[in-house]
Amino acid sequence: MPELPLYLIGWIFLTLSIIAILAGSWVIIALHRSSALEKRILSATVFSDMLMFGIWILGLVGSIGLLLGKAWAVLPLQFFCVVLIPLTLISAANRLVAFKRESAAPVNWFNAISGAAVVVLPVVLICAATIMTLRNPATLRALGS
Repeated sequence: MPELPLYLIGWIFLTLSIIAILAGSWVIIALHRSSALEKRILSATVFSDMLMFGIWILGLVGSIGLLLGKAWAVLPLQFFCVVLIPLTLISAANRLVAFKRESAAPVNWFNAISGAAVVVLPVVLICAATIMTLRNPATLRALGS
């Protein structure tokens, strides 16, 4: 797998982190303003929501540090990628199970799995390439550690 330029890694994860944090905030605000059922769901998922915000903030901090050329940025960005890969896989699997459970008609598995793969594959590939790039000794020397 080819290595990615550090500036590209920084900008990709900066953009994705900002989008995820803003979208998550928007969803939480919308659920908070909704009916009692949505508020109960929101209160039941407070811990996982806070954990997800923390992970995305870690990605944001790591990407900013990488764009600034700081050696400390390698560790939070690697951790972010290592956590994001299984979270993406688990989320896709949960959606497929929910799709099967909620569907009254026969499930078109080709479309369901293809739709999940469109999201999962790029995330896994970009995260894997990022981890390989950040673990390269040349990258560490370039960042001054």
